[in-house]
Amino acid sequence: MDKKELLTLGSFSKISWLEHGFSTQSLGDFNLTNFERGGEGYQKLSRITKTSLSNFVLMAQVHGSKVELVSWKDKGRVIEAVDGLVTKDSEVYLSVRSADCLPILFVDPMRKIVGAAHAGWKGTLEGVGQGVVALMKDLGSETKNILVGFGPSIGPCHYEIKEDVADLFRKAFDRGWQIINEKDKKTFLDLRQANLCLLQEAGISLSNIKIVDLCTYCDESEFYSSRRKDLSARQLSFIGVRNA
Repeated sequence: MDKKELLTLGSFSKISWLEHGFSTQSLGDFNLTNFERGGEGYQKLSRITKTSLSNFVLMAQVHGSKVELVSWKDKGRVIEAVDGLVTKDSEVYLSVRSADCLPILFVDPMRKIVGAAHAGWKGTLEGVGQGVVALMKDLGSETKNILVGFGPSIGPCHYEIKEDVADLFRKAFDRGWQIINEKDKKTFLDLRQANLCLLQEAGISLSNIKIVDLCTYCDESEFYSSRRKDLSARQLSFIGVRNA
């Protein structure tokens, strides 16, 4: 396998029964149409993970904060109008499609519970990541055991936002965190920092959060970016528990 096709986190890879990854352009375009058609990217991912595409669960993401519990009965489905998924069942691969938004993966190694979230600026403000943590806790997870991984997303170097959005973040994050940056009369949002703040407020230790520190806008050869030119193309991030 070309290592550039799929990025992984060292802390997650140490868990023998866990399957996860963040795709790059080399693996293909993971928009919903390609999923429904069983497109090349999805077929390659199926071969890499040695699992059927029917085990993947996707979201029809709406830039919100709704989080849903799914099970083996949902395999192969696209869950409507959600931006977060959680499961305690094995062979259920939770998936996030993203270009510039932040894909977040969650795992509780003690209880074998996994989660995934799609965090754009709206979902971040509404606490989609915190919603995943809350649902995992409802299933028996303790926050001290939850590991979190941030995938590639647009960085604060290029995530320019309008002043009305900046004001929303200034009001919501008046906690000493540098979420908003201004340069050359432009205003930029640090999406990763905002989610770091919220997840720590939800009880996740900073040491339990790992970040793929790559900007989808900057690295044109590796990632799609809606802010750059790739309006419909998407990367895929996924997480699931393999059967023993």
